[in-house]
Amino acid sequence: MAKKKGVVSSKHAAKARRGSQLEQSAALQLLGAGLGGYRREGHLLAPRRFRFDFYWPKQKVALEIHGVYGQKSRHRTAKGFQQDRVKMNLLQLEGWVVLEAGTDHVKTGEFLEWVRQALRRR
Repeated sequence: MAKKKGVVSSKHAAKARRGSQLEQSAALQLLGAGLGGYRREGHLLAPRRFRFDFYWPKQKVALEIHGVYGQKSRHRTAKGFQQDRVKMNLLQLEGWVVLEAGTDHVKTGEFLEWVRQALRRR
């Protein structure tokens, strides 16, 4: 029997319960939209070991979820911001499509269409 789009099995729901609440929400939305097949919090581009919240290695698509902007985060420091630029640029030079989504993009589900398009184009 084919899996209905938007229906998430208990097995997949358990897989989605990792990371921050925002990442969990994104994981459930990805699975519900039929955009599974991702890996979580992997390290890319050895030996640099850059970490991403979600990535699809075969298609070379990565998704980074940025949480609440008002909270303390390494992404908000000058050093963290600079390190993120290095990470993004090196991955793009290696042929990766790197998508970034913020809190509102996850809440509205807007990020799903970005992922869908990136995977379709690969």
